[in-house]
Amino acid sequence: MKAFVLLKVDVGRLFDVLKEVKKTEGVKEAYAITGEWDIIVFLEVDKPENIAKIVGQKLQSLSGVRGSLTFVVVSD
Repeated sequence: MKAFVLLKVDVGRLFDVLKEVKKTEGVKEAYAITGEWDIIVFLEVDKPENIAKIVGQKLQSLSGVRGSLTFVVVSD
């Protein structure tokens, strides 16, 4: 399973959060981006429920993360 996650981050915390995101299991790629959202994350996991675990228990709990929006890939 693959998913993209957008993260909103507190002002001044972008690169600290990005560094922690990149250390998270299941995260294949993560980038600071411009626009309404601050970071885009690419996840690749073996089971759909692991997407929820990574987003809900790891990414959203990082200090400085204010919100997330998840897109599950249905076709590639």
